[in-house]
Amino acid sequence: AFVPNLLGQAAGFSTTLPDRLQQLHAYAINLRPAAAAALATGVLDNAIHAVQAPEQPVSDELLATSADRIRRALAELLAEA
Repeated sequence: AFVPNLLGQAAGFSTTLPDRLQQLHAYAINLRPAAAAALATGVLDNAIHAVQAPEQPVSDELLATSADRIRRALAELLAEA
C-alpha cells in the first residue's frame, strides 16, 4: 500500500508543480531589491522550462502508416502518368 500511495502522490505533485512555479514567479517579480527579483525569476523560469511536459515523439506506427500512404499515393501518381 505504501508504494502505490507514494506513486500517486508523486504523480499529483508532478502534475501541479508547473502551476505552483508559475504562481511563485508572479510573487518573485515583485521582490526587492530588483537583483533579487531578477535572480528569483531566472531560477523559476529555468525550473518551469525543466518541468514542462516534453513534446510527444511521433510513434513508429504513425511513421509507418504515413510512409505507406506516401508510397501508395506515389504509385497512383506514377500509374496515371
